[in-house]
Amino acid sequence: MFTLRCTQRLLKRMNARLDASPLAPTTALGDWYANLVPVGRQQVVIFCAEKTFLPVVVPARDSDLLVKRLRTMLLEMFVIMDISSLSLDAEFDAMDDFVVGKTESKVALGMLTDYARTLQFGRGEMDFLAASMDLAQTPVKPLAYESPLVATKAALAGVAALPSMAVRTPRLLSSRTKEDGTMMKKTTKKKTATQNAKAAAKPKTTGPACELCGKRGKVYQTECCGRWVCDDEANYVMFSYAQNSCDRNHRRYTLCGSHFNEGHDGKWQDCQKCRDGFEPEMVAWYGTNEFNFEKMTNPPAFEPTKCANCKRRIHLGTGAYTMKGKEYFCERCFHVAMAR
Repeated sequence: MFTLRCTQRLLKRMNARLDASPLAPTTALGDWYANLVPVGRQQVVIFCAEKTFLPVVVPARDSDLLVKRLRTMLLEMFVIMDISSLSLDAEFDAMDDFVVGKTESKVALGMLTDYARTLQFGRGEMDFLAASMDLAQTPVKPLAYESPLVATKAALAGVAALPSMAVRTPRLLSSRTKEDGTMMKKTTKKKTATQNAKAAAKPKTTGPACELCGKRGKVYQTECCGRWVCDDEANYVMFSYAQNSCDRNHRRYTLCGSHFNEGHDGKWQDCQKCRDGFEPEMVAWYGTNEFNFEKMTNPPAFEPTKCANCKRRIHLGTGAYTMKGKEYFCERCFHVAMAR
């Protein structure tokens, strides 16, 4: 038994009847939160487990089949995660019954928002399993920068889940708190007309802005091309592969950054070594993605890369895949590569 807690956007689409007082969940992962999100030209639904923030991405069509798709995708993910059959059976037995309810956890809603933003980057035709696994392996702040994948394996194995920021902490009484626990009303002085005029005249931000995201603050000029970019690589969590650092994105995912790091001569746009150093598909992606200040005007033509087993399209710049020799295998077929 669990509650499917949907955002208002998804509730309108489902036209489902809400349960005013749902029972506590009997699943190890708790209730499931869900949101309807546009990604490119398609609509998807992102699910998020309340206890471990495990994300699951499925197509939004036929809303009456959403929970069935959730269970199907979970089964595929659990197989990849090597969840024991006993834990798997127990979780799916508990998911046999569900009701629809309103959202409650602000932390879970925040995770849904973060997952939606991540899906917006560079995805064409979506591989829903690969997208779900990519998100699941990304460390998140509410789990003390552990990944939902690790937290889910611990929860299903009967191990206490990792500490979550979703748990309320006792409130410390202060001088602004009454004995009954309510907060005293804060009194503030009204600003004079002169103070308001000075505040309006004072510029909110000064200095150059990042030429990738437009934010002002701590920026510096890149070594490769001298353009202003956020000095924010400290935000990146090792092995998360998140694209949350303008500095790192330009240095790691562009021909401009590679050209400088490899010590090539001349301009990167005219460098034959840069073109020869990567496959044509990667040259095109490195030269035209959103992390460039100037995009390549003549990217090379290339044949789409396909999985050697199932022949699905693999996007080398943004997708998840495994290489075995000169062959590529998609996220779903990585076990085939390992068996060869």
